[in-house]
Amino acid sequence: MDDLLEIAQEFDIFITYKKTSYVKSMAVRFDEKDYINLNEELIENEKEEKWCLAHEIGHCTMQNSYYNADTSIYARKRREYKADTKAAELTIDIEQLKKAIKKGIDTTWELSEYFEIPEDAVTRSIQIYKNKGLL
Repeated sequence: MDDLLEIAQEFDIFITYKKTSYVKSMAVRFDEKDYINLNEELIENEKEEKWCLAHEIGHCTMQNSYYNADTSIYARKRREYKADTKAAELTIDIEQLKKAIKKGIDTTWELSEYFEIPEDAVTRSIQIYKNKGLL
């Protein structure tokens, strides 16, 4: 988690922890500054907080990855996929993943424990790496 906080600091991303009505996390740009909010009331554990932060850093650091209410569903899905791709890169190093699998750490729950991210994030990350031809 500390490495993600350092990345956010390097990119001058301001992080807040405030209650929001319905989302666990969000990234916004206001006055040419990036902000990430993590909703501690909805985030269930440290694994989820780590993935949410990595995902929102993806929105902040990747070109054309923000959206608003007027953005089409298709464009939203593409931008979410871009943020997930960045989150995968930030939380699961592909070479470490390959080593873990070779060592027999190959179930979703084992990889979740090993990389300290939620199981659904492991599944998404593996699919992203497969889509890129890296696995």
